[in-house]
Amino acid sequence: MVRQAIEQLAAEQATLLYLLYVERLSGKEVAAILGVHPGTISRRTEKAIKHFHKALASFELSSLHGQGYRECLETLSRARNLRELADVFLSALARSPEATIGLAQEPDA
Repeated sequence: MVRQAIEQLAAEQATLLYLLYVERLSGKEVAAILGVHPGTISRRTEKAIKHFHKALASFELSSLHGQGYRECLETLSRARNLRELADVFLSALARSPEATIGLAQEPDA
């Protein structure tokens, strides 16, 4: 389910979240990589996390590595800020590394 939610994100959104929360790059570093102003990163991050949350909520009841859909949504809704929501995202990626949908892989030639 998390992989499907990540796949619903635009490529730039998935890349942004990957760089920030998996690679642990700073907003300035991510801005340089994406070629945008550093102030743009926080707005795009908030938007990407909202889209991730919406995509996750759109799936029917199913299992998330033993964690039920409702429990997952409760966990997401308890997040008090973007950092806590990002921690949920990171935790899901840690349980499902294939969910990075090849973000760190080189494109096929």
